[in-house]
Amino acid sequence: MRLPLAFLCLSTLAACATERERCVARASEDLRIVDRLIVETEQTIDRGYAIEVDTIRVRRTGFCTERLSNGGLVRLPCTDTDTYTTRRAVAVDLEAERRKLESLREKRPELVQRAQLGAAQCAAQFPEES
Repeated sequence: MRLPLAFLCLSTLAACATERERCVARASEDLRIVDRLIVETEQTIDRGYAIEVDTIRVRRTGFCTERLSNGGLVRLPCTDTDTYTTRRAVAVDLEAERRKLESLREKRPELVQRAQLGAAQCAAQFPEES
């Protein structure tokens, strides 16, 4: 349930963003992803294990009540899908996680520079309206 709500909120915010804001968001996407991965990897190392998230979809079959144009009701077979999210601990190679973290941290300055350059290009392409 949280994912669709988060998607709806982000979609709504994206619809309100200016062209310049959308451009800057696209230019800094890789940096945001690497920052998120750094945090996740640090948490994995601190815990000593990873958390795997699985989404399970269960299809339900039942009966739905439909209103007819003449005001009557009819019961028809229908299906629906419920979505559940599960979390479980997963063993990881902590040394590999540390190497991955170091690699992400080494890549970050390049992405900061690229995001700043992209933001400057966005500012030139979409000047602020007064």
